[in-house]
This record gives sequence, C-alpha cells and structure tokens, in this order.
Amino acid sequence: NDSDVLNSTKGYTVMRRVSIFAPSVSTGVFIAVLLSTMGTQMGAAQILQALATDELFPFLWPFRAENGAPPTMKETRRAILITCFIIGIIILSGADLNTMATFQTLFFLLSYAIINMTCFTLSVQGSPNFRPIWRYYSWHVSGAGFAGCLAVMFYAHPLRAAIALVLCMALVAYIMWSGSGRHESWGDVTQSLIFHQVRKFLLRLDARKQHVKYWRPHILLLADDPLSQYRLIHLANNLKKGGVLFLADIRTQENALPLSIHKAQILEERRLIWTDLIRGCKLKAFPFVTTATSTREGMRHMLELAGLGALRPNSVLLEFREDEKPSAVKPNSSQTRLNKWIHDVEILEQSGQSTTTVHDMELPDYLTLIRDIRLLGQNVLIARHINSLPHYLVDGGAPEEAKASKQASYLIDVWVFDRPVGSEAKKAAMVSGTWRESVELSLLLGWILSRCRGSVSGWSKYATFRVCAVVDTEEEVPEKEAALKKMLMELRISWDHVNVVSAENYADSKATEGKGDLHAVERNLSRIIQGESSETALAIVPVSNPFAKFTRNYSRDAKHNDVEAGSEIRSWWYRVRELTQGTCPVILCQSNSSPIMREL
Repeated sequence: NDSDVLNSTKGYTVMRRVSIFAPSVSTGVFIAVLLSTMGTQMGAAQILQALATDELFPFLWPFRAENGAPPTMKETRRAILITCFIIGIIILSGADLNTMATFQTLFFLLSYAIINMTCFTLSVQGSPNFRPIWRYYSWHVSGAGFAGCLAVMFYAHPLRAAIALVLCMALVAYIMWSGSGRHESWGDVTQSLIFHQVRKFLLRLDARKQHVKYWRPHILLLADDPLSQYRLIHLANNLKKGGVLFLADIRTQENALPLSIHKAQILEERRLIWTDLIRGCKLKAFPFVTTATSTREGMRHMLELAGLGALRPNSVLLEFREDEKPSAVKPNSSQTRLNKWIHDVEILEQSGQSTTTVHDMELPDYLTLIRDIRLLGQNVLIARHINSLPHYLVDGGAPEEAKASKQASYLIDVWVFDRPVGSEAKKAAMVSGTWRESVELSLLLGWILSRCRGSVSGWSKYATFRVCAVVDTEEEVPEKEAALKKMLMELRISWDHVNVVSAENYADSKATEGKGDLHAVERNLSRIIQGESSETALAIVPVSNPFAKFTRNYSRDAKHNDVEAGSEIRSWWYRVRELTQGTCPVILCQSNSSPIMREL
C-alpha cells in the first residue's frame, strides 16, 4: 500500500504516486537527470583536459594541447568522447548506480574539503598573497568547512569515505614522487607550512646554547668549478653527518664596478646550475653565489655572512693549491640525470664570466685565506688528490668492479702522529691545544665516513676504518698499539683496524729525525704513508696550526701580520706539501676546539 511505499527506503517512485499529475514527475526527473549527466560529462572532460595539459599523467598526452596553448575543438572532442565511453561502460556493465553515486558524492565532498583545508592553511600561516575578498571569510569558516565535509563523508559511508581518502593520498603521493607536471608554477601549500615551521624553530636555535655534545660538521666548501670538483662536492656531502653543506661559488671581477644586467643574469644562472646539481645528486646543501675582486675577498665575505642565525658553518673545506689546475673529471656516464647539467655547465663556462680558483691564487693570498678562517674560529680542511677517489665511494654508484667485491676493499686511514706535523717541534708528545683537537677531529671525520651510508654514498659498503701511527723501532709497536686502542676507547670511537708502522721498515725514514734536511720528517712520513696506502681510498691527517703564534701575539702593525713576510708560515706550507706529495687522496685537518665530548 501507499504507506509501505512512503516508508520504504527504495520507494523511488513515491513522488509519482502522490503527484496530482504523474507524467510531470517523470518529465522533471528526465530533464534533471539529462542536465546533470551532461554537466557531469562536460565537467569530467574539462578536468581530463586539465590533467593532460598539466602533464600530471603521461598517458593522457592525446588530450593535451601543444605548447600549452588553449585546447582546440580536436582535443575537446577527444576528451568528451572518452568520458562518454567510460560512462557508457559503467552503465552497461550492470554496476550499482547508487554505489557509483555515493562515490561521486564522496569525491565532491573531498574536493570541497581540500579547498577549505588550503584556505585554512594559508590563513593560519599568514601568507600576504592570500587575500579573500568575501567580507565574511575567516579561518574559522574554512576550518569548519573542512571538518564538516569530512564528517559528512564518514556519516554517509565510513568504508567508502576511507577508500576515497586513500585514493586521494595515493594520487598526491604519485604526483610528488614522479615530479611530473607543472605544479612548481602553481604554488605548493606545503612550502608555506615548511617555511612557517623552519622559521619558528630557527629563531629558537640559540648559538649561545650550543654544546659539544651535539656538535656536527657544518661545512663551507669553496666550490669554484662544478666539473673538476664533482668528487670533492660529494665528499663534503658525505662528511657533514646530519649537518649542512654550504657551497660558495665566487665570481671574480677586475674592479668593484656595479653589476651589469649580463653579469646579474650569469649569477642567477649559476644559482640554477647549483640547484640542479643539488637536486640531481640528492645533496643536502645550500648554494651561495657572489662576486668579488678576488677569491680571498669573496671567501672572507662568505665566512662572515654564510648561514642563517645559529645555523652557520663551523668547518671550511678547501682544495690544496696546486701549481697546475687539476683536469675536470666528469660524473660517471651511467648517471644520465646529470647529462643536461654537464651540458649547461659547459655552456655557462663559455659565457665570459671570469673564474679564479684556488690554484690561480698567489701563495700569500692562499695562506692568508687559511689564516682568516682560523681567526674566525673555523676548522680548516684541505683536500688533495680527491679526483683519484673511486666515484662509487662518494656518489653511491655501483660499477662492475664494485659489484664484484662482496667485501669492503678500501680503507679510510686516519694517521695519528706524536708530534705536530708541519711544525718544527722536536719532542714527541700528544701535545695539548690545537694539535690534540686536530687529531680528535680527524678521528671523528674518519668514523663519520666509515658509517656513511645511503643512496649517495658507498663508504660503509666498500670501505673500513683504520687508525694508523708511526714509531721508530719494532719494540715500540705493541706499546703504541695499546695506547692507541686506549685513546680510541676513551673517545668512544669504534674502529676496524689499528696499524702501527715501524720506521725501521722504511730506509732512512725516522719519524722524528731530519738529519739537517728541513723537510726530512715530512718527506719520511710521506714515504711511510705511501707504502701503507696500497688499499687506502682516503687518508685523513691532522696538521699543526702555523698561525697560533701570530694569533696569540697579534699586532696592529700590518708588517707583523703579513703572511707574505712570515717565513715560518711558508715553511709550514712546504712541509705540508712534502707530506702529501704523491700520496693517496688526503684531507689535512686543523681544529680550534675538540668536537668530541669525553664524558657523557
């Protein structure tokens, strides 16, 4: 009867039964369904075209207009026909239309919820470019709209609402993972969220509260040539261990004339080049590009200004100054993601902008740069022969020779000497002050590399950590080995091997006697390092601080502080050069303070 029909949940013809003129109900329903269907179909076709135009899904290319132009009738017709086909397949397949209507309602609600969430986020973040013109708008309204849409979704059908949310999150994850489309130009609301959080916590980061317990390397690398320094850049990225890498690119000009439009464009192109390298190689770094009349002046500006708030570099990595600039070593050809980047770099290098590397600097300027770094309280890391490093150690590649090795085949050597290398000290002692701190920094960097893993590093997979020392006689080897292990235990640094070398095994290589030759000690140590480094990928060597005396006895008289007039500093440089001549890839370390906390 009529009451049963009115009370029935499936009484779809109830209006027809109670209407005075029943055909009018059928006519109205037909017209409403027809208009709704046409609107939905045309709307779906437009959405399909938009997805194709934005290149979110590559397989939709037939519906995309060429070169970003407005879609023509040809593309529009294709989109309409494919949506008609999909709708027809669903209807003719016998699917439950009420179930499909539920999903359509849920997706509409979900789209409204996302719009409300975006408005709410922009309002809360205080973005100045979000200026709604509706006079009654507030973040309360958008927040309530977002919550209301979700509530109605789960009230209508909890299971199907959960399915709709999962599908939406899967689409968002695919778009973010694939990096497809032109969504960079849309403006990503997550960037506003990230900025708000980073700013809040960066302001709370207080340099006065920093403690050695939480020390980590924040490295400033003088990166003047992306191609010849490709391995060095990756090595710096491996060394930072949860810290930050700052890439300093200094463009030199003859005088301090104002920037021209051409030079400003080159600077911006350089920034984009570094950004592409950082993204392509998965580096965690920030590029800084500037101009200066000299590399030393530009680097001093970087030392004083690089960073933000308490997030500042505490270590500076330089290339060793060679008489001739090392040749460029391009990335492994299998890394096709970098081919375009290499091409762009080569074109930019031909743009006429002057580039002065550390190898072009005069020796007094180079040594003065090192002094500036020390005066500003930074650790100094000087790298030499880095282009000899196997690329798969620093960038995570896996060539055939690495795949064939099931065990680690390389060593990371840290050399612990009893006297400051590069100084004229004669007595053997683990002296206090910057020498001991330099030794501890070297050990920590070696440990960091040996534990470095991930898609951009192969150190933990192909290399082990070895601590090395030198004694004069074979009788001293057991005692020195025990002393080394005790020191490593006190510093809580785990090691794989300890290697104590007797200088007796190397002819005329006494570790503490020079026999009249000013550089004999360093030359002997270099011979020992070369002899023990047949399987070494990288050696880390602490060196003395030649500027300690000048820092303590600083004078306002310029002639007492001029590096060019400092014979001791030049002597230190030649000693260090002798030490690293012909060795494996090596990093020389100087530290102002110990990065290791001995007591927890």
